[in-house]
Amino acid sequence: MNQGNAKIAVNARSRRTAISTCIKCGGQKFEIALTQQTGSASRLSLVQCASCGTPTEVIDPDLPIRANWFERLIVSIDNKLAALAKTMTGPN
Repeated sequence: MNQGNAKIAVNARSRRTAISTCIKCGGQKFEIALTQQTGSASRLSLVQCASCGTPTEVIDPDLPIRANWFERLIVSIDNKLAALAKTMTGPN
């Protein structure tokens, strides 16, 4: 009978999901804001608390461009390696 109660207690626990919380005000709603550093032409996107404006993360807006460049570089290297492997194995 004691074991039955333990099973009920374990099953009764609620599952919790992590919720982001602002370290300054405790707010749980965030927004993306575009900002520019003083003396710089580049712009950055910030994730900030919607209640108090405390920044929590900086998002580099050029990241997709650089990721695309790296992807093209990897494809180019892969193609060159495949061509090299083909020349090393000789004609079929």
